[in-house]
Amino acid sequence: MTLGPKGDKQKKIFREILKDSDPGFIKWAIHSIMHWNNSTIPENVIHIHGTADRLLPYRLVTANYTVNKGTHLMILNNPEEISRLLKKLI
Repeated sequence: MTLGPKGDKQKKIFREILKDSDPGFIKWAIHSIMHWNNSTIPENVIHIHGTADRLLPYRLVTANYTVNKGTHLMILNNPEEISRLLKKLI
């Protein structure tokens, strides 16, 4: 499964993130996401989600803002678009 790193620089960063991640935390995080049963959405949460996120598929979420073709790593792949959106929201 590709999470979205593009090019050698992003792939290197992604490998470093995985290498530095605690295996126990990753196991906990995956389990928590897979078994999350939350029906309350706080009013002050803004959900930005990419349509090409393969880790957390877009079809399974309800986002306030959508980044077309945004992947799970869209802050690396679409930094200008994310930055514009955040500036608008702040």
